[in-house]
Amino acid sequence: MKITHINFTNNLEIRTITLIKELSNRGYYQQIITSEKSLLINHLKNINNLQIIITNRFNIFKLSNLKSSDIIHYHQIELLGLSYLVNLIYKIPYVITTSSRIKNSLLYKKANHTIVTSNRIKNSINISTIYNSSSNHLINESSAKKIKDRYKYKFVIGHIGSFEDKRGQFYLIEAMKKLQLIYPTIHLIIMGEGKNELKYKTQASTLDNITFENSYNIDFIPTFNIFILPSISEHNCSLLFDVINNNIPIIATEMGTILEIIEDKKSGLLIEAKNSTQIYNAIEKLYLDKNLRKILSKNAFNKIKNYSTQEMVNRYERLYNKK
Repeated sequence: MKITHINFTNNLEIRTITLIKELSNRGYYQQIITSEKSLLINHLKNINNLQIIITNRFNIFKLSNLKSSDIIHYHQIELLGLSYLVNLIYKIPYVITTSSRIKNSLLYKKANHTIVTSNRIKNSINISTIYNSSSNHLINESSAKKIKDRYKYKFVIGHIGSFEDKRGQFYLIEAMKKLQLIYPTIHLIIMGEGKNELKYKTQASTLDNITFENSYNIDFIPTFNIFILPSISEHNCSLLFDVINNNIPIIATEMGTILEIIEDKKSGLLIEAKNSTQIYNAIEKLYLDKNLRKILSKNAFNKIKNYSTQEMVNRYERLYNKK
């Protein structure tokens, strides 16, 4: 079987990387169609029986490689319309995976299978749920140690996400303004890129307790003492399982898929969206209580330990073969 993956995201899509690597180990021939700016490329180089094709979504119809596919896997809901058109032309079975709520029922019903990564965004009995999994094998231990040494005198809060209003970074930065006055060792690392980058850097320009990293470097994860998701709308963090697997407690706004993993005050702390005071209070609480950090991270780990890479890939493999 030859599987074609299509993913044009500029984010570090851990699910796609983990799936392709494990399918390669199982002997499948694969190709991935992605953009030249994709962070996937460096992580997928030198994988057996994988061809990387760099193009854009408008040139997909010109690719002769597409015709030889047995099944096409689209890894973004934004490609829903494209998947329908490609299927009209080539009649190749296809599946779609999304971490967002599905709104266009007519188009996704044309897919052989539609997969969501959480039951909380599942809105049809014809949709399968396949949870993401941890992928700690991607973390470079030597690089991670150097980063950790750089921040060894800091209590580090980690945040990963594109710079957009819906991610809630504005309220996180506002909380850091107050934290700097009272707890100078607390330091925030924000990793990402996006349209609001200049806006947030300007907002934080008077602060020395925030570092902006313009990349999604997962080697930073072991440095975090806390991880925070202050999103205003749906959470979409493919690295969440890796964060929990590194025994890092989570603070997150109370919504969407996060509620399947985080139970307030048991496996993490939940806060209201758009509330910098609650962000401040949650960070302060975990900073001052090391024992609570241990309890929350342990309980979160126990929640995700059954979401293994093998089980995730087994379920995708069964769907591919049901085409």
